[in-house]
Amino acid sequence: MRSAPRIPRSRKHTTMPHCFGFICNDSTLVSVAQRPYEEALTSDSAPQGWGLAYYQGGQPLMRKQPRGVEGALSFIEQSKGIKAPMIIGQVRDTPEGRNSNENTPPFRYRRWTATFCGQVDKYDEVLDELRTAIPEFIQRNIKGKSQAELIFHLFLAFLNDTGKRDDPRIPANLLARITHSTFAYLDRVVKKAGGEPRPYIFLTSNGLLMAACHREAPLYLARQTNYTDIETGPNERPISYPHLKAVMLLGGKDPEAAGWESIDDSAVVVVDDELSIDLHTA
Repeated sequence: MRSAPRIPRSRKHTTMPHCFGFICNDSTLVSVAQRPYEEALTSDSAPQGWGLAYYQGGQPLMRKQPRGVEGALSFIEQSKGIKAPMIIGQVRDTPEGRNSNENTPPFRYRRWTATFCGQVDKYDEVLDELRTAIPEFIQRNIKGKSQAELIFHLFLAFLNDTGKRDDPRIPANLLARITHSTFAYLDRVVKKAGGEPRPYIFLTSNGLLMAACHREAPLYLARQTNYTDIETGPNERPISYPHLKAVMLLGGKDPEAAGWESIDDSAVVVVDDELSIDLHTA
């Protein structure tokens, strides 16, 4: 794994709904690799439900709960039994539309999955213009009524323009540029309608790459390479996994544990399946 660039410290952000992206290098040890992130993978509440997307055999699968959860939500508990090197998840943040799988993130298009935390200013006024930017064959994949799903499909439209929509090894710098372009366009449309850009977090993956960006909202990254004495075996002997490594992206809340790096607002961070980390600024 090549060394990652230093990630600048962002200013303090407003807390918003919880989302995450998790990558490890051994899909058979997902539950072990997640243990250092227990606090980060716990949400105080999930009144509108939650969802997970994960990759097996290169294809995305979904696990969703579109109804509210009483008390704290543990994504470690909800992802039990999943053996996948990449997982993304989100607590649903708004009651747009009915509580259904179609309105619950993450959302899927072919190999791509995504979450979006945030609200678009003047959304009703800009909806028609945003839709015109999305090719009809991509629009047909929109199943629900949420802003998050539409923003994901806007990203897919920009991805489609590059001819790399179905390329599983899309270059990291191109993926970052597409992400920047998507939200620059969204800002232009909103400002033209008299609105203001609002805080958001966007996270997407195709099973081989994961990218995330944000504005005025918490987004952090952590790397874990020490899984020494992580559990006990027969006769209470400690078990270590020296080969095991993981990367975690956390959005929507400030982590309590040490070792997290705050991602600057102007950056798109891209992590690949070998846990290499690239930082791209506009």
